[in-house]
Amino acid sequence: MDGKNRITDVKDNVVDLECGGTANTAARQKEIAFSHHIFVASSAFLVRKNSGIKTLDDLQNKKIAVQGKTTNENLLKANERTFNRKFNYVAVDSTLDAVNALAKGEADAAFADDAGIWIPLTRLGKSMDDYQFLDKRLSVQPYSIGLRREDPKFKELVDRVTRRMIQGGEMLTLYKRWFSSDQGTLPMSIFMKEALRRPSDIGVEEIAF
Repeated sequence: MDGKNRITDVKDNVVDLECGGTANTAARQKEIAFSHHIFVASSAFLVRKNSGIKTLDDLQNKKIAVQGKTTNENLLKANERTFNRKFNYVAVDSTLDAVNALAKGEADAAFADDAGIWIPLTRLGKSMDDYQFLDKRLSVQPYSIGLRREDPKFKELVDRVTRRMIQGGEMLTLYKRWFSSDQGTLPMSIFMKEALRRPSDIGVEEIAF
């Protein structure tokens, strides 16, 4: 399945369900239906625990590794304009490169989607415990399973299953399975905690802070 055509493929009955990194937005709700939110991605800062960096103000004039020409880079620039901050950019080609730049001391922070940071972070082995995510996130994107709007009975079935998985703790178990290593578990954002506490299929606009 071509990710670029995933919405069209659902609408045209090419597939019954689309389960991937697809944000459940108000605009997409006009084209297809969505299950309850199954994951909530957020743009996060990774820093060294001993850096003294606790807030975005602490990142003033600090070097931030971020993939160029991406939504995350635009979020940083928007935050600079809104809060009169100044960041120094270390342009990288991937999230892996951003984490490596931080590990090598070439940057004071790495900025990318939290789930994307997790895999290269685990590759640092035991030294991954030297790093932490800042509580502040700059965007939120709830992911849901996409399905056809014209089949409400099928949506009832999907909703029943996802609600059971969320309320019964299975979704939390899956989270721990895929976002855990010998050194720990990817800290769950407040937005992901809310998705597991209160199942919702509401379509939102991409939320940026």
